[in-house]
Amino acid sequence: MPAAANWSRTLITRLVVADAVCALVAVAIGFEVRIGLSDMRMYLANSAVLALGWLASLAVQGSYEIRRIATGTREYQKVIRAGAALAGESLSEAPPGRPGPAWRSRPRRRG
Repeated sequence: MPAAANWSRTLITRLVVADAVCALVAVAIGFEVRIGLSDMRMYLANSAVLALGWLASLAVQGSYEIRRIATGTREYQKVIRAGAALAGESLSEAPPGRPGPAWRSRPRRRG
């Protein structure tokens, strides 16, 4: 295998791992900060789906293509598009006036 192919595969693997770690850290922070958590399993499941969705969205937008890495503003454009696509998909699954499944709001207190 040529050295260039090895180098690019290693770089992309490291990028995917770094993105996964960042997504999981964000989920952990959200879990820790969350107040009024009623269903921990549902929250963890939604968080895992959201983290995997982030990686998939980056891949679909072409963020892991070796020719796109270190291209300056085009690289940032891919990341922003991936985030917008993920947010749009998450919110499109929700009934009107309610956040999507990945963005469950805490229950309102009565009384």
